[in-house]
Amino acid sequence: MTTANWWVICAKKAETRMKRLKQLIEDSASGRRIRQFLVRKGAK
Repeated sequence: MTTANWWVICAKKAETRMKRLKQLIEDSASGRRIRQFLVRKGAK
């Protein structure tokens, strides 16, 4: 299982899972990385 898949299914509320799944599908279709998994500048 990938981190992105786990990120979707580990949400407790169904509405959160659907929101995350929608974001995952849209970002994947556009070739973008999911915002939550991007390394931020200055992060350790």
